[in-house]
Amino acid sequence: MLSRKQSSLLAGLLIALVILVACVPPPPASPAAPTSAAPTEAPADAFIPAPVPPPTDELRMLRANSWQWTAFEDSKGRIEVGNPASYRVTFNSDASLAIGAGCNNATGSYQGEGGKLTIGIGPVTMATCPQGTESLSNKFIDLLASAVNYSFEGDTLRINLLANSGVMTLAPAGEAAGAEAPATVGSVTAMPSQHRASR
Repeated sequence: MLSRKQSSLLAGLLIALVILVACVPPPPASPAAPTSAAPTEAPADAFIPAPVPPPTDELRMLRANSWQWTAFEDSKGRIEVGNPASYRVTFNSDASLAIGAGCNNATGSYQGEGGKLTIGIGPVTMATCPQGTESLSNKFIDLLASAVNYSFEGDTLRINLLANSGVMTLAPAGEAAGAEAPATVGSVTAMPSQHRASR
């Protein structure tokens, strides 16, 4: 049997051993072997955009030229534009739009697939137009904004407007400028419609 002195000594040694074990840091963990991530696949229901179809023949023709406004016709008659080169629209291949409307310019965007035509007018400059031309400048932009479809008659572009409210006629830029323009009052010449029904 241990004496009291030996028991105390043994207890002291045990306490010192416990303290020593507690102070020793654990060995560093060995680095895990790198694992290559499995390739991720798109979920079955993920949206995949459809390929953009090539432009139709009509759309290629629409983009082939800048167009200048030569006439407007509705149920009230026909208006010939006296200075077509001042009213131009260009349908760019990136679906953007450039408009020269007399003393002002505008930008926008369009969709023209399948003969249908939707035009969104963007920023418009606010220059002060010479007297008598401002209304025609605004009219050109407003008419383009109400386009619904288009067609070609030879080299002429015809844009039909919303609710059968009229037809814009445009020629490739540069061609109409060389034609002899009728005498005008201000910017337009009113002419009787050739398509009115006979009374």
